[in-house]
Amino acid sequence: GCAELMRIGSPDHLQAVDRAHRVSGKALIGLFAVTSMIGLIAYFIFRIKSFAYLALLAFGFTIRFLYSDLYFYYDFGMALPWEWAAKIEYGTIPLIVLSGALFISSIYPQEFRRSVLYFVVGADALLIIIALLAPSSIFSPLLVVIQIFGLALVSYAIYVILKALISGRIGAWITAAGITAFAVIGFYNIYIFLTLSDLNRTVIHIGYAVALLLNIISLLYRTPVRLRSEEEDILRYSDFYTDKEKARI
Repeated sequence: GCAELMRIGSPDHLQAVDRAHRVSGKALIGLFAVTSMIGLIAYFIFRIKSFAYLALLAFGFTIRFLYSDLYFYYDFGMALPWEWAAKIEYGTIPLIVLSGALFISSIYPQEFRRSVLYFVVGADALLIIIALLAPSSIFSPLLVVIQIFGLALVSYAIYVILKALISGRIGAWITAAGITAFAVIGFYNIYIFLTLSDLNRTVIHIGYAVALLLNIISLLYRTPVRLRSEEEDILRYSDFYTDKEKARI
């Protein structure tokens, strides 16, 4: 594929590069898989939705890393026909976008508009279905559409975090750093795709690991107790007028 450029060099060097990419890639798959399991367990124990959404987000990345670029699913003995492997790979992008929207909206509910969330969830659920049912002949144009929706969410997520920073939300800086890391890696992937440049997967893997850890840390700040406290701090119409004054108005 376009991400696999031909390299010319000594066998030892080329094999060392391949081993480094595979070791870091499998370590990243393990990190996201463990995060997904822990997040799911934490949800069932504490019944906090943000843990479930983080688990879904980590699951989406786990599947994507298995079926994209170096195709680790072969190493794990999960051989599939190429077309189905490609369908899974493309379908993981809207899954990540969908779960990312749910995660951000759960920890910043006052900044993330519900109407936008419903649109993102509906549109990306439809894109997942299309990716799984589409013929291979439309994979490339479909990928462009999926990437546009992904970039749109990234842009809106940046807007949400900026609002959270202005409002002084606890942990907003941590979330901003995590989203920035995801955005940088995402733009880097798109740049490589469009320019057919060489992809440094070790850098990619480290970037995704840092982004995931920062978003996990953000959950320590964005607890349900904190969210309820922020909700109670909002000034409402009733806070400014007594019942008699409201009746006159």
